[in-house]
Amino acid sequence: MPRRRFHVRQAQPDDELDEVKSGDSNRYVIFDDLTAEVMSQWFERQDAEREAWGAEYEDSGRVFTYEDGRALRPEYVTDAFTWQVNKYNAIRRRRDEQGWDVQRIARVHRMSVERVEIALLGPPLPPVRFHDLRHGVATMAAATGVDMNEGHQR
Repeated sequence: MPRRRFHVRQAQPDDELDEVKSGDSNRYVIFDDLTAEVMSQWFERQDAEREAWGAEYEDSGRVFTYEDGRALRPEYVTDAFTWQVNKYNAIRRRRDEQGWDVQRIARVHRMSVERVEIALLGPPLPPVRFHDLRHGVATMAAATGVDMNEGHQR
């Protein structure tokens, strides 16, 4: 069974990866089985990338990296999230406002019909920034009994 939690021991308040600022910041992030499986697959992919890059692989100590191990730039993550939200909203607009069929949307957005159908099953997204996700996660975690002060389930 995949690991179901991460132990957070470092943070990046600026350009440097440092120890967390206080003992209270040293905590566990707990997640569900599906997330554990996705993360296991991610680590397998990272291991393959590490092997493929060999001596040129830069071990940044991060969970999420570029394929050569370098740390992701925070702006890159924010921009990629914004791009995905905009794409999702464009798919819905094309169907709801412009009357496009699924096949046309898939062609224009260069994605499978199945992925378009999945996007169309979901609700419209409210205006959301990447940073807003942490508040949503905290709310959902608290609702499921995660002790926000200890980082452990109750």
